[in-house]
Amino acid sequence: MRLLTVVAAILLLFVSDLKAQDNVVKLGVPALLGGRFNLSYERVLDSKKSVQVTFGALIPRKTPGFFTTSDTIANNFDVLSGKWNSMGLTGQMRFYVKDKKEAPAGFYVAPYVGYNRHSMKFDAQYERGDASNANVDFDVTYQNIDFGVLLGTQWIINEKFSIDFNYFGIGLGRNAFKFKYTSDDPDVNYEEIKAEVDEAFVDVPIIGNKIKTTVTDDSVTAKFGMFLPALRMSLSMGYAF
Repeated sequence: MRLLTVVAAILLLFVSDLKAQDNVVKLGVPALLGGRFNLSYERVLDSKKSVQVTFGALIPRKTPGFFTTSDTIANNFDVLSGKWNSMGLTGQMRFYVKDKKEAPAGFYVAPYVGYNRHSMKFDAQYERGDASNANVDFDVTYQNIDFGVLLGTQWIINEKFSIDFNYFGIGLGRNAFKFKYTSDDPDVNYEEIKAEVDEAFVDVPIIGNKIKTTVTDDSVTAKFGMFLPALRMSLSMGYAF
């Protein structure tokens, strides 16, 4: 009985302390329309400062049948299977600068750092000249690390519900892209594939002339890495406790 009393007392102290703190759990609204969950947790440090961590992930998408058909990659390829994945993590240090408002409500300035990774993999096949089938793998990854500053306003309604609108964010990010094509066709000419890949990317604004394409005995790889400006905007709703 004494042990239960001690445990209950500890839990009571924990809950009381939790209620005395300011915490906000939020879910990104526009991202949901694209099938992505952005979940944020904000912790108030004092009357003018807080920290926030956001984790985002795309609901895994399998193909064909979800935004992808055999014609999506090329007219002569039949997609057998595929998967799209995406995840990201962002950390913020928020400064609430309005004199009449206390964190987590009001206008804020927030330096941030973020990481995102996106990947797409498709297994396809095409018909060779002798009517047999050859298998092809398309593997694409894109990732970036960026840092910058966000401007936004958060409203706390009835001391419980939050609306967080980050209406402007600007930063700088290191971006890396990689595309890889492989095939089990013994007669495939990878130099021709390289020429087609180069032609496909050459007119892409800004990055087209930065992409480097290489050929091996069984693959063609295109990749680039460079710093680019980063723009951010978000809207989330949640619960404060």
